[in-house]
Amino acid sequence: MTSRRSLLWLLLLAATAYTGCERREEAAPQAQPGVPPAPAPGPAPETPGAVASAGLLADVREDLAGAREDLAENDREDAAEELRDAAGKLRRYAQSAATDVRQDLANAATELDALAGEVRSGGITSTALLDERLAGVHAALAKAHAASSREAWGRRDLAAAGRQITAAADELEIGLTRLGHGVDAGAASVIRDARDLGGRLARGAEATPSDVERVFKGLGDEIEKLHRAAAPSQR
Repeated sequence: MTSRRSLLWLLLLAATAYTGCERREEAAPQAQPGVPPAPAPGPAPETPGAVASAGLLADVREDLAGAREDLAENDREDAAEELRDAAGKLRRYAQSAATDVRQDLANAATELDALAGEVRSGGITSTALLDERLAGVHAALAKAHAASSREAWGRRDLAAAGRQITAAADELEIGLTRLGHGVDAGAASVIRDARDLGGRLARGAEATPSDVERVFKGLGDEIEKLHRAAAPSQR
C-alpha cells in the first residue's frame, strides 16, 4: 500500500513539473537559429511642438536676469555674454516654434544682440535703461509661451497647457515691471486669471473651452499692449 502511494506521488510530481515546463516555454519562446530577435519597442513619437523645448525660454529668462545683475555690478563683459547667450537660445527655439511667433522671437534675438554690443561698449550702463529695452523681449517670450499653451490645450495635454499659460503670465508681469509703468488693474486681473487657470490645468483639472478661450484672449490682448508700449517709438 505504501509503495503504491509512493508511486502515485512520484507520478503526480512528474506531471506537475512537465506542465510547468510547458508554461515556461509558452511564456518565453526561444529564438530560432538564424532569425534575429524582434526589436524592442521604440520610444513613443514626439508630441507635435515638443521639439521646441520650453526649457530654452526658461533659460532665456535666467540669462536676462543674470545680465541685469552683472550690469548692476558694472561687469559689462559678463552682462553682454548673457545677452548673447539669450539671443542664441531664442533663435534655436524659433526654428520649431509656432509660426505666428517666429518673427517676434527673431526680432527679440536681434534686439538682444544689439543690446549686448551696447552694453559691452559702455553705451548702456544703467539697469533702468536695460530694463526698458528688455521689456519687448519679455513680450515675445510671453507670446511664445501663450502659443505653446494653446497648442498643448488643443492636443489635450492639460499639464503642459497649464505650465505654459502660467509662464506666459509670469513673462507679461516681468515685462510690465521692467517697462516701469507698473501693472494696472486690468493686466493684474488677466495675470491672476491665467495663473489660476494654469494651476488648475497643471493639476489635471478640466476647464470649459469658453473659460480657456477667455483667458487666452485676455492674455493675448495684454501681451500686445506690452509689445506696443515697449516699441522704440514709445520709449
